[in-house]
Amino acid sequence: ACAHPRCYFVGVLMLLSLCAAALCAVAGVLISSHAVAHSAAALALLWGLLLSGFLVPLDELATSEWRLLRGLRDALPVRYAYEALLVNEFEGVDALQITTSIGDNPTVHSQPITGDEMLRCLGSDPDAKGRDLAVLAVWLGASLVVVGLLLRFYVREAR
Repeated sequence: ACAHPRCYFVGVLMLLSLCAAALCAVAGVLISSHAVAHSAAALALLWGLLLSGFLVPLDELATSEWRLLRGLRDALPVRYAYEALLVNEFEGVDALQITTSIGDNPTVHSQPITGDEMLRCLGSDPDAKGRDLAVLAVWLGASLVVVGLLLRFYVREAR
């Protein structure tokens, strides 16, 4: 096993790719039209990307009026992969400075912040690395079981 952050990064991306493939397989088994199955899977992955924290911070959807979107976000694997990658990126950072320079104005530096503080600003849990990997692995396993059960009991061979 590789403990280097780059290995972790590649591992999370591979696990997310397998989860996306499993989601596409579920859609492909459930929907008889190939075009509709591809569209449904792509739409689910797009919603996962939009709600995973890329556009809206993870804690922003914590209010009750966003309950449905929060449920959709938590049901899809992209949220967990994004948080795992964020934690991997900011883990161990002790003195992060945000700098701004607009036009000819002098560059302004913020006070140094830690990686954990930056993660909290983004709505992520600094201790979520292991949990997120476990959720991705369970999600992948459950999806593959669902595909197997659907193929066994739902799809009938036509000769």
